[in-house]
Amino acid sequence: MSFTKSDLAKRRIIESCKKAISESDGHVSKVTIRDIASLSSLSVGMVNHYFNSKDELIQICLGEILLTEIDSLTIPENSNLSPEFLVFSLLEKMMTFYLDNPELVTISLNYELTLPQETDATTSLIKKINIVIKDFQLSSWLIYSLQMSFLRRRILLSQNNLDLQNPSQRKEYLQSLVKTLIVQENKRAA
Repeated sequence: MSFTKSDLAKRRIIESCKKAISESDGHVSKVTIRDIASLSSLSVGMVNHYFNSKDELIQICLGEILLTEIDSLTIPENSNLSPEFLVFSLLEKMMTFYLDNPELVTISLNYELTLPQETDATTSLIKKINIVIKDFQLSSWLIYSLQMSFLRRRILLSQNNLDLQNPSQRKEYLQSLVKTLIVQENKRAA
C-alpha cells in the first residue's frame, strides 16, 4: 500500500496531536493547534487544511488512544478462570484507565454517543468482551453499564455513596455488575 504526501502529513499531524495529548497529562483542552503544528513541524495553516477543526483532530486521536488501550487488553487462552472473572478483569482494567484519564475518556465517550461508528472504541471493547462470553447483547450491556457508571461517577458518589476511585468499592461494584448481568442473562436463556 502506498501513501500519498497528504496521507503522510495527516498521519504526522495525528501522531503529533497524540503526543501533545500525552504531554498535557490528560488535559486535552490545553492542547492547541499551534502545539500540534509545532510538534509536527508543519504550519498551523497546514494542520487546519487537513482537519476541519481542532475538535475533529482531537476526536480522531482520542479514538486511536482508546483503541490502543483496548487492544492491549489480553484474554488468557486455555484459561481455567471463569468467564465472569475474565470479564470482571477486563472491565476493571478499562475502568482504571477511564479513571486515570477522565478528560480524555469523557470527550471520547461523548463523541461516540453522538456519532457512533462500527469501528469505534466502544464497539471494539464490546467485541473484546464478547470473545469471553459469546453473547453480543450481554457484552453490550456490560460495556454500556461500565461507560455510564464512569460518566455518572459523581452522581453515583453523591446519591449512592459509591466512590469508583476507591479500589475496593470499584471492585465490589464491578463484580456485582458482572454477576448480576450474567446471572440475569443465564435465567433469560434458560
